[in-house]
Amino acid sequence: MLVKKKYDVLIKEYEQELENNSADYQLLYNLGKLYEIKGMYEDEINVLGRAIDLKPDEPLFHVALADAYVKNGLNSPAITTYNKALSLDERNIQACLKLGVLYRDLKKLDDAIIAFNNAIKINPDCSYAFLNLAQIFMDKKLYDVAIMNLKNSLQINPNYSYAHFLLGKVYEEMGNYGKALLEFNKVKLINPDDIYALSMLGYIHLKLGNSKKALKFCRNAIMKDPNNVYAHLNYGIILLNLGDYNDAIVELKKVLNINPELVDANYYLAIAYNEMNMFDSAINALEKSERKDHRTFMMLGQIYKKKNELSAADKYFQKAVAMNPLDGEVYFELGYISKSMGKVNRAMELLEKAIELSPENHKAYNLLGDIKSEKGDYDDAVKFWKKSDELRPYEKKTDYINDDRKDLDGDIQRLRQALIIEPNSTRLHYELACILKNRGYIDEAVMEFKKVLELNPNDRHAQYYLDVLLKNSGFYDEEIEKWEKASTKKPDDINVLYNLGKAYSKSGNIERAILEWEKVIATDSKMYDAYVGLAFAYKAKGDSRKAIDNFEKALIIQPDNRDASLNLAKLYKNIGHLDEAAGLLKRMVKQENNYDFNFQLGLVYKMMGKFDISLVYFEQAFKYEKTSVDLLYNMSYIFLKLKEYEKSLLFAEKVIELDKDFGPAYYLIGNIQKIREKDDKAVYYLSKAVEKSPEDQFSYYLLGITYKNMGNGPDAIKAFNKAIGLNPDDVYAHTNLGMLYYDNGNLDLAIKEFQKAMIINPEDELVLYNLGLAFYDRKMIENAIAIWKKKVNINPNDPYVHYNLGYAYEEV
Repeated sequence: MLVKKKYDVLIKEYEQELENNSADYQLLYNLGKLYEIKGMYEDEINVLGRAIDLKPDEPLFHVALADAYVKNGLNSPAITTYNKALSLDERNIQACLKLGVLYRDLKKLDDAIIAFNNAIKINPDCSYAFLNLAQIFMDKKLYDVAIMNLKNSLQINPNYSYAHFLLGKVYEEMGNYGKALLEFNKVKLINPDDIYALSMLGYIHLKLGNSKKALKFCRNAIMKDPNNVYAHLNYGIILLNLGDYNDAIVELKKVLNINPELVDANYYLAIAYNEMNMFDSAINALEKSERKDHRTFMMLGQIYKKKNELSAADKYFQKAVAMNPLDGEVYFELGYISKSMGKVNRAMELLEKAIELSPENHKAYNLLGDIKSEKGDYDDAVKFWKKSDELRPYEKKTDYINDDRKDLDGDIQRLRQALIIEPNSTRLHYELACILKNRGYIDEAVMEFKKVLELNPNDRHAQYYLDVLLKNSGFYDEEIEKWEKASTKKPDDINVLYNLGKAYSKSGNIERAILEWEKVIATDSKMYDAYVGLAFAYKAKGDSRKAIDNFEKALIIQPDNRDASLNLAKLYKNIGHLDEAAGLLKRMVKQENNYDFNFQLGLVYKMMGKFDISLVYFEQAFKYEKTSVDLLYNMSYIFLKLKEYEKSLLFAEKVIELDKDFGPAYYLIGNIQKIREKDDKAVYYLSKAVEKSPEDQFSYYLLGITYKNMGNGPDAIKAFNKAIGLNPDDVYAHTNLGMLYYDNGNLDLAIKEFQKAMIINPEDELVLYNLGLAFYDRKMIENAIAIWKKKVNINPNDPYVHYNLGYAYEEV
């Protein structure tokens, strides 16, 4: 009924019914839910309050009223009302979860922990509660506890992509990039829409030294979402690390256009500017970064040193040493500055301190040698120079800069030195601006032309070149210019403001777009397009909550809008709100039965572990699109889970027909062949899987199992070691490797692997049983007894362990 009739019509019908039957609390509740869909939260609060007056002992009504309070920003009454629902039904898990989320949003983290733990007591299989607990412990930097909760969440629901994403983030923050890579790869496979996972894969590959893959993932993320701030940030950092400073600057500027609050982008921008000797731009970027750490002060000191502004350099190096008094490099820099300022004795003290902290610092020995030489202490000077030569690493210098560029760089340094003496010379600033322009240092050229115009506002040549540079750099945009002119004539015209925001968004200036669209909303709170624009803008900035809020407001205005519904559902899915995603998509699929809604519903139910329902929607999607690799792979996966092996095989083969490099499809086929005990075929496909996806731990593990079953111990050992290299916490790989060593008679290595497995999972019965056997055969009988007793405590009904314990006691 809700789908077929318009909400306004339904609201009128319900209101008329209530005139005749004002005591119908169920009707009041239904009317409240309709008011919620339309965004009429005050009316919703009113009718739900009336429903509660008529039936005060109904927890459902209290939860709905608390939800309405939250939507209206009334947090205190919301908390009270959720607690009232729990007083009526202490097992109301929805009230627990919603109360926990509200406490978490209000930064009342301890109260949130209590609420989520209560939800787990009600339902120990509530993966969403474990995930929320993990997020709280991540905020508290308690990473081990966060990992434990995320693993609990994934044990309940292995396809919960957001839990894998958060686990990847925890590992990344801990510097464990290998494990982070595994988790982000799982996200990519489970949820192909997750742009943030693609971006993080780029960043992780950079950290692991794989620049090609890093670039590939970030470019892929940007192709899928051209305004995604983290994709551009990670891409900029990758380019910076590769020494591609010009392109890095372009990407990092895009980041700041999208989200000026992401101040880390300014820090990386400063590094790029500094590497290109664009010192004023670097200083400006560092100031905007608002960072007050050791590295920032160090960089500022080095920049001012290059600019020959020694007092400023000394000041920042002093700040750096205050932040980290054990950094020998800072003492060297201070020593260098002191020598340059004629403070020789101070320089010697600082250089000696540099050597004390960093005995390998050849530059400090060399500079001490220079000072001693100047003082006439030639024997000491020679000693220091010799020491410097011993420590100096052999460096083969490759010069890729052509002679013309060298000459230009020399002219830049000459003009900068001249400007220290004559800072107000328009001629020197103009010459420097022209050389910087020719050298490609556009930002610094712009700054120099502006200085010329400050000194002489009538300099037409400087004005001409400044206009050209700004236009070529994208500072001028015809569309923006057109709508800005229109907005000066019609400052209150919402269509003009909307189109100005659209022009800014198109040019990548997301922050300005947001500003214009907020003006539209302030003038007309019913403009659908402005809410959608804001939703996409906040999504680009990485602010999922504000993006969701604006999509929801857009759907209040146009409840059946396809694009807003689809994008909102994807956002819900990507941040782990699977019930909300499913509810919205099911409503939309009744109105428009198409590929996108069915495919997304299939993914959502797959993430919930409801494979039979997932398959229904994937099969519907297949009617509309028969060549989507993502769909075909997911169908193959679901058929495998449902043990329909022929169909799984058929769809995996279709994937390979379309994309012969799609490693996970080979894994599925290898898995099916292993299940069918066709080991030779399994080895072939699993070998293909690891060839196409070298980071695929599961393929290596399954390959190891297959080789082990075939009696091929050496290859099995290699495969298990590969799996462990990718994931050192793979308890099954350690266990199987231990069993292989045991069978080979290599008891010490077997014990070592079983012990590693036991550290990961102290209650794994197979590990305990086999470790006991290895200890027993190694004549470490007391150890064997202790381990087997532990297994008996876990499972007292295992006859084999009792039998072995009997033998062990006889030995004693």
